[in-house]
Amino acid sequence: GYPMDVKEKGPIKPVGYYPLHQNTPTPLSRRIISKPLCLGLRVMDGLLTCGEGQRLGIYGAAGVGKSQFLATLAKNAIADVNVLAPNRGAWPGGKGVH
Repeated sequence: GYPMDVKEKGPIKPVGYYPLHQNTPTPLSRRIISKPLCLGLRVMDGLLTCGEGQRLGIYGAAGVGKSQFLATLAKNAIADVNVLAPNRGAWPGGKGVH
């Protein structure tokens, strides 16, 4: 849709363009994760420290609390932005697990 304040502020001016399809950066060319991220769970902070900007995959059988864990992270993590992308019933890029 359109921005809600386009009448007051005018149209949005893009600051740059990026190609839709591009090569993935190699793991060693990405910036080093050096600042720890407080997840709000003492067990996770103590046993499995995560860093700001780090990707985290959570896998497990049905009924073990993956969704509850993600909800707790979303509620308690001390961060400006939390991106949680659950993929229910399917492996990324593959068929569903039956």
